[in-house]
Amino acid sequence: MAQLEENSEPVSFEIKIDGSVIDGSIEVISITVEQEINRITNAVIKIADGGSFGLVNEPFANSNGDNFIPGKEIEINLGYADDRSLAFKGVVVSQRLIVKKNSSYIQVLCKDKSFLLTKTRSNAILDQQADSDLFSAMASTTGVSISSDPLTTYPYPVVQHNCTDWDFLVIRSEVSNCYVCTSENSISIKKFDFGTASDITISADLVVIEVDLDLNGENLFSEFEFTGWDQSTQAVILETGSLSDSLSQGNLTANSISGSLSIPKMSKYTSGKVGSEEFKTYSDSWISKSVLSKIQGKVKVVGTTSIKAGDFVELSNFSDRFNGKGFVSKVFQELIDGQWSTTIYLGSNSRWHSSLPDIDDNKAIGLTPSAAGYQIGVVTKIDSDPDNEFRVELQLPAFNNSNSENKIWARLAFPYASADAGFFFFPEIGDEVLVNFLGNDPRFPVITGSLYSSINKPKETPSENNEIKSIYSKSGISITFEDEQKILTVKTPDGHEVVLSDQDKNIKLTDVNGNTMTMDESGIALSSPKDITIEATGDIKMSATGTIDLSATSDLKGSGMNVEMSADTGFKASGNASAELSASGQTTVKGAMVMIN
Repeated sequence: MAQLEENSEPVSFEIKIDGSVIDGSIEVISITVEQEINRITNAVIKIADGGSFGLVNEPFANSNGDNFIPGKEIEINLGYADDRSLAFKGVVVSQRLIVKKNSSYIQVLCKDKSFLLTKTRSNAILDQQADSDLFSAMASTTGVSISSDPLTTYPYPVVQHNCTDWDFLVIRSEVSNCYVCTSENSISIKKFDFGTASDITISADLVVIEVDLDLNGENLFSEFEFTGWDQSTQAVILETGSLSDSLSQGNLTANSISGSLSIPKMSKYTSGKVGSEEFKTYSDSWISKSVLSKIQGKVKVVGTTSIKAGDFVELSNFSDRFNGKGFVSKVFQELIDGQWSTTIYLGSNSRWHSSLPDIDDNKAIGLTPSAAGYQIGVVTKIDSDPDNEFRVELQLPAFNNSNSENKIWARLAFPYASADAGFFFFPEIGDEVLVNFLGNDPRFPVITGSLYSSINKPKETPSENNEIKSIYSKSGISITFEDEQKILTVKTPDGHEVVLSDQDKNIKLTDVNGNTMTMDESGIALSSPKDITIEATGDIKMSATGTIDLSATSDLKGSGMNVEMSADTGFKASGNASAELSASGQTTVKGAMVMIN
């Protein structure tokens, strides 16, 4: 393990623009370079230029020149004498001119090329791939190289929705217990491994200029619990983790501090089917963030490029509370007035990248002030949509304005809607409905459902067993499902009724005139208080494996162009009072033997 030591040689630097060293006559006032995990590395150079107001009138040669304009590639090397190392490589993104009474300079802001990943919000869906596969695709579009420790492939799609590639990359890396570093126009994603040996030792009595370290137990959660929902098993998914301090910095462990403060369990909940593998890496990441929050702060030392964000350093000859291995989360280089210092930031707060305020896009993408959450609407019209989009006109009480009626046309969500097919249930005028807005934009409302209330009561009253389901139209046409007795009833307000009953094992049709048709285990029965008429434009055929009985309390009549009756065995016609066989033409009676009387 190397020991960080002072260097007696004079501080030196070198700046290259598009590969060429800048002219030595350019007066560089200061250079700062900032590299931090989960942030874009940047550098700021202040260069004397022009003249101070009221004192001199010099041309702005550096501002007017070709060196420090946006788009130029830049390298900054820092060191001692002729021994310099690369401290920053990136691109110029801005030039700022500042003129005061006693000074005049340009301030050149430079960033690692990975900043291009922060500029555009994107959407992507990759089916069951590791997050790192999407990261590589992102980086390739900007010309930035990327390397990543192996990340888990989850059994569901990787989805990026309306966020920058950078935010997605960092958030998903954090979930996988990783951190992101940018350096020399490349991105590296590494897993937290507190068992890694320290790269360098920093002794308080040798190279330290300034110290500000904080031992803090506020975010040292003792346990972690993550809960999801598995719809396939209708059961809770539960993953737990426990605080484990493997960083070995200071003589107080994270566990002992957490126990002394009685820090409670940290719990997170989601309704999604998040797999146990993802919950496990998420739990590990929370543990890492908690451990890193134990000791936070900065140590300012003599200038060096040997320490980078993501390194481990060994502190010695500090207080026993802070000695030991620390994780470097940020490195700040500053060269000013010929003096070069490096400030090393140790540990990290437990804040997640996803909590930053600008991760999500502006509501309604900034087109208009947004309407968040559900709203109540009252239906005022269901026909004559001016755009022929089958919308419903609403009043929105929460949008009340005495100077207007506050009416707006809203789309109506159905369980099934397709061309020439689907549900067709529009609400009634005056109905209370639930309204949401597409993209949180109040100009595009959608009715997602209707609401019952103490005024608008349902036709049925819910029971403990919840055995009744029904559909009622405004006029009283109804379809009722009785789950306990397994009965389906379709009824009109005047009394027409169809009943399908599993309990009675029958189907019964009844009309308002008293006509009935019953189908049950005995057969089919037709009943009418008046006539029953059967007509067909084709044939009517009747057959039975048993007997067909025809009877009437009055006359039984039959007629046809030709009437034929035959019997396989015997044929008999009789009359109690009289019987007659006649024809206006020929009458034939045949038989092997004909007996008359």
